[in-house]
Amino acid sequence: MLKKISLFFVMLILPLATQASEGFYVGAAGGVNFLHKSHTRSHLNFDEGYSATLTGGYGFFDVFRAEVEGTFHRNNIRSIRFLDGTFHCGHARSYAVMGNLIYDLYLGNQFVPYVGFGIGCEANRLVISAPRHRSFTNRRGFTRQLILGISYPLCCLVDVSIDYKLRRGVCHNLTQTLSLGIKRFF
Repeated sequence: MLKKISLFFVMLILPLATQASEGFYVGAAGGVNFLHKSHTRSHLNFDEGYSATLTGGYGFFDVFRAEVEGTFHRNNIRSIRFLDGTFHCGHARSYAVMGNLIYDLYLGNQFVPYVGFGIGCEANRLVISAPRHRSFTNRRGFTRQLILGISYPLCCLVDVSIDYKLRRGVCHNLTQTLSLGIKRFF
């Protein structure tokens, strides 16, 4: 048991001895967004959408990154069922500003997996355009997300990454995003 605990702390501290990007960085990412079925009286189903993200942050101690993220998501409505029929018009979009804390797991090679979490605020807008049912819904509130990813150094101060983010937002909407990004360290 003591060996396992020692190995855990060695793996936790080992990244501190490796050379990594430290300092300020900016980044951008784009990808596919999955907004899960809404549990309302109107039974909404969404198509896959898109996501665009801008980030800025600071890497410190060679393994931690604190960043601010601005994200936009948009998904079209696949179907919406009312008491008098099913329709296929409308969309959902959201804007979020998040504060993220990320831990880079340096494993001794060029690929660097990372894990993180974020909290922030989100603004959602749902637009439904169906015969006799035209509505707009705006909601704002607290959101949180889990971040998993892997990055690879493209050149001296530039990394490319693949991110997976699971976000629980306003009205308990569940969003999954898979994106490809690039970061520039200064």
